[in-house]
Amino acid sequence: MNKIIFTLFFTTLLLSAQAQDFSAYDMNGKKISLSDFKGKVVLVDVWATWCGPCVQEIPHLKELEKAYHNKDLVVMSISIDPATDQQKWVNYVKYNQLPGVQLFGGEGPKSEVTRMHNINSIPRFLLYNKKGELVDSDAPRPSDSALRKKIDKLLTQ
Repeated sequence: MNKIIFTLFFTTLLLSAQAQDFSAYDMNGKKISLSDFKGKVVLVDVWATWCGPCVQEIPHLKELEKAYHNKDLVVMSISIDPATDQQKWVNYVKYNQLPGVQLFGGEGPKSEVTRMHNINSIPRFLLYNKKGELVDSDAPRPSDSALRKKIDKLLTQ
């Protein structure tokens, strides 16, 4: 009996390591999915325009995106602002010239990415390897040099 439980538990862990695909929309209304970037390391930034700590990470995120611009890293930022604030998000992204892939979750804390990853506080950074596997569900923030070390390691794999 214990062997069956262990096998089920191990299988669940393996399946959870595989990224569950999620989607959101860019400013042009185009649906973008995590799976669109298979073959690249993906850093997902879950944030909102009203979140002070999220906004504090933006300069570091811009610096990170610039440093890895010609590498196999995709920086995907998903705003979980409420649907009523979509224009506020669009204005914010344009005004601040946010780099990377900018997406709008539009459902606040009930957005697809927050539900799939049990995210209950932001900012939250998710890190995926080139195979599309979630390697860190609570990655260091861009202001932490440990994030670059993790990215560098994934880029060489």
